[in-house]
Amino acid sequence: RLYNAVKACSDFAISMGINIPTGKDSLSMQQEYKNSTVRAPGTVIISATGECLDIKKVITPNLNKNGGDLYYINLSKDKYSLGGSSFGQILNKVGNKTPSIKNPKYFKKTFNSVQDLIINKKISSGHDISSGGLITCLLEMCFPSNNIGLNMDLTLLNEKDTVKLLFSENSGILLQSKINLTKHFKKEQIKCIHIGRVISKSKIITILTSIILEISGIRLQKYLILIKQKIIYL
Repeated sequence: RLYNAVKACSDFAISMGINIPTGKDSLSMQQEYKNSTVRAPGTVIISATGECLDIKKVITPNLNKNGGDLYYINLSKDKYSLGGSSFGQILNKVGNKTPSIKNPKYFKKTFNSVQDLIINKKISSGHDISSGGLITCLLEMCFPSNNIGLNMDLTLLNEKDTVKLLFSENSGILLQSKINLTKHFKKEQIKCIHIGRVISKSKIITILTSIILEISGIRLQKYLILIKQKIIYL
């Protein structure tokens, strides 16, 4: 399993034209306790660095009231799946299918295009979709500001399974912009979907395939666990 993980990392790095400069075998590491021994897990751990061309031309993950609408890009080009997700973890499940990056060239092209937009100050805010999935990403974009929320329509993402849509950890990105990103990325054959607009209320209203989910409160952080519990029983 560890070999397959390292091989996948190597293949992806080569396809992206980047290198992993060093590696370390830590599988022999262990900690001795009075009644037990804890050994290092057989997983790949990666620390990454990257070049920043201009530290003044960066974006933050918090939504801006006058920063434009919200757009979604699925960098994985894979089907939504819950294997290895935080959602699965809270249910004590690992899963059988994990999301992958189906087209490294598409990933690289999209990444570079987003960087160009940031440099040219066309992106107001942005957030990667990772641990916790899409719903966690949306909440985290609302957390830093008072009286800010979202009115969204996720039906264009074409996923009927609400749990997979909100909690799968397919590699993706959310971008806020004043320009029409769907139109902009279409020229580069990159699929970018308009999913909503920012509102001046501490509320997230989401239109899904079969329901309308509304989360509100003085601070949206309080509702993250409630959402997870509610979604399970939809």
